[in-house]
Amino acid sequence: MKRYFGIFLCLTAVLGAVVFAVKKWGEAKFEADKALSEIRLKADYLERVSWMRSMPSEVAYRSELGAFLQWYFAQTDAHIQAFNLNPQLDDYLKELSWAGSSIDRLEERKKVYEDVRSVFDLMQKGRYHPQWSASSQGVRLDVLSTRTVVEKGENKIRYQLVIWGLPRIRTEDRQLLRIHNRASFRAQWRMFDLKGKLIAEMRSVGDMAGRVDWPERYVSMFPADVTLGYYDVDLMPSNAETVEISFNIFSASLTGGDMRPAFVWKQTIPPEWRLRPGEVWEALPVEKLSSVQ
Repeated sequence: MKRYFGIFLCLTAVLGAVVFAVKKWGEAKFEADKALSEIRLKADYLERVSWMRSMPSEVAYRSELGAFLQWYFAQTDAHIQAFNLNPQLDDYLKELSWAGSSIDRLEERKKVYEDVRSVFDLMQKGRYHPQWSASSQGVRLDVLSTRTVVEKGENKIRYQLVIWGLPRIRTEDRQLLRIHNRASFRAQWRMFDLKGKLIAEMRSVGDMAGRVDWPERYVSMFPADVTLGYYDVDLMPSNAETVEISFNIFSASLTGGDMRPAFVWKQTIPPEWRLRPGEVWEALPVEKLSSVQ
């Protein structure tokens, strides 16, 4: 009996090794299949989004945008279900929770997540309807919304922007991955009275506020190659009737050249954007409010 005991132990060890190897092989195959699915999803997305970015007609863009986003999120839902991923896509918040008080600027990081998540939810739920959109040099700029806000005790007009297609680079510092673009942004507002006379101008100082180059860092399935940000500007003179807004982007391409997409939006000024009669207009600098990434 004892002589069989040794054989039994050997067989048990071999069987255990086989089970362990099969388990590891299954885990490796699962991870490989997930990575391959992610690559295919991104490749299909990048192929389709290139046309959405460069579409010259705003009317055509609006008509196709809903179908494009519906297709994209159907693919992401299938990927999430196939690999049993977190359907809430709030892993970033869990990461902050695990880090606890050891992480710096915690509330600011949560605020960035909430801002990114609000845009993502609009896209995912079929409610992404930009107020204005234009394409230049293969880059698309959406003015997602404009609204009046109170910032530092002052009434401001907030222009929320979504920019598609700026080239991004990957850098690693102390094993910390960062994905960002090398673009700089400038904006100008030229205001005209009822007769078309230029009566006031404003220019941005520095970058967009709340700029996020890598939304996927916060919400993993956020569409790729999108930059978010906003401008807060003063209310306009009471006698201003129309405004010409220029958004200019300066970016190095991945091949070494320069990209200079430019966008001009002309519109009638809504009443809520104007000062009351008698209030003195004095433009303050359009400030940069940095975000965390």
